[in-house]
Amino acid sequence: MVESASPTELVVILYDGAIRFVAQARALMPDGDREARNTALVKAQRIVGELLSTLDREAGEPVVTNLSRVYAYMLRLLVEANLHDRPEPLDEVAGLLRELREAWSQMEQQARTASNGSA
Repeated sequence: MVESASPTELVVILYDGAIRFVAQARALMPDGDREARNTALVKAQRIVGELLSTLDREAGEPVVTNLSRVYAYMLRLLVEANLHDRPEPLDEVAGLLRELREAWSQMEQQARTASNGSA
């Protein structure tokens, strides 16, 4: 699936992974399994870090700057949740990830529709 995915689809896949790992970490908090929680949060951090590092700086200043700030904010929240064993930052990150995922998914659908219409 990844090999045949468009760049936009790849971003959606990354969001799906980050959402999944944040949810895993959130679910592990009451159990006290710090090692498993840390592993899930590190995976989520890596994905958000990848999204941040692969931003196309040429694509448009306001959008790139805003996304960069949101990703940096999410990284801070993930670290805070991990260090202080707090679920609230994870809830905020999950909400942001879902919103961004939906926006990217809609862009992919629009691109696919436009591509099918011109074919």
